[in-house]
Amino acid sequence: MKILLVSSSAPPKNSPESLQTGRYLRHLAKKHSVTLLTSQSSGGWEPADESLLKFLKDVNSVISLKPPHPKLISLIRRVRPSLLVPDESSWFPKKFRKAVKQISQKPDVIFSRSAPFSSALMALRFQQLWNVPWVMHLSDPWSDNPFTSFSGAAKIKNNNLELECINAATIVTLTSEKAIEYYRTKYPECKSKFALLPNVFDEEDLNPIPLNCQQKAKFVFTGRLYGNRNVLALIHSIEQAAFRYTKFEDQTDFIFAGFFDQVNIDRIVNSKLKNVKYLGPVSADAAMQLQRSASVLISIDALSEDKIFELFFPSKLLDYFAARRPILAITGKHSTTHQIVANKFGWCFEEDTLADLPDFLNAVTQALLHGNDDFFKFDNNPAQYGSNHNAEKLEKILHTVVNQNGK
Repeated sequence: MKILLVSSSAPPKNSPESLQTGRYLRHLAKKHSVTLLTSQSSGGWEPADESLLKFLKDVNSVISLKPPHPKLISLIRRVRPSLLVPDESSWFPKKFRKAVKQISQKPDVIFSRSAPFSSALMALRFQQLWNVPWVMHLSDPWSDNPFTSFSGAAKIKNNNLELECINAATIVTLTSEKAIEYYRTKYPECKSKFALLPNVFDEEDLNPIPLNCQQKAKFVFTGRLYGNRNVLALIHSIEQAAFRYTKFEDQTDFIFAGFFDQVNIDRIVNSKLKNVKYLGPVSADAAMQLQRSASVLISIDALSEDKIFELFFPSKLLDYFAARRPILAITGKHSTTHQIVANKFGWCFEEDTLADLPDFLNAVTQALLHGNDDFFKFDNNPAQYGSNHNAEKLEKILHTVVNQNGK
């Protein structure tokens, strides 16, 4: 099977979406002729990471388009943000003609991954050109994404683009059951198109070292924090725990690594606590080592009554599953994170229970220091999110749409 995989965010870029693209890409490329159409790294929040080249080992061909200079994107964002619909990769599908000249043969099927949603628009151009089946994956909600700020004509355009792509795609895959339910309600005429394709971890990355309960408590967060997804409630809880329990600051370390906006960086730095450290962005390998060294891994979602936040399935959870450490999640009570993590992989705190978090942080610390293994016993079986199993499921979807197209 000849596959054109379209994703502006793909290895060797170091980003959550790129890692997910890479995990599926590697499995497909072992069995099929895969052409990857992507974009070059321009730094920023998606730096190149050579350790991620392993995902491209068996890929037949890689076409990597050069993005505009970041300063130009920054200028457009200030002067004419409506040009950045659906996102800051809006330049990507505009290079369609340049891309098509570099593809040697028509594929049997197109598979696209978004975000950025501009990847779907590029795939749409190829689907219209060749009239071949197209499987479109949406990692996050598109036009209703709460982390975008489009309004007026720009929001209407974004809605229209989403609908055009859903109508053109043969199958639309989503990361959670909540997302499928949401899209089936929004587009009832297309409800048979939506299918589950979760975020995944690589089975080879499963941590073989068990948790050591008789050590200093090390809480680790790796990932991205911005907007409503922030560290404010957690830092307040750490400060409260340090105030209530005199030994807490000496008995714990809270390590934060990744791309954070300035509000989050400032809150960590201004905490003045010696047990709280911000390392900045790190490589994928360094993030894995941090996760494996942790006593507890921290996940932070946006706390909001807006139900759209319930749809998100943070890809960092998959890295955490592979690290085999208990997860402390700050999340909404009806979120996908809560649905997956609570009582299976760790503990969840919602807006209504955050007042209990300082005492709980100390309880976790004491359980670790006194070797209370029972405190950390969870089902902790992430097999259903393994890349082998889910790549086979994707492969079946691709085969099905190809066979249906041939009839």
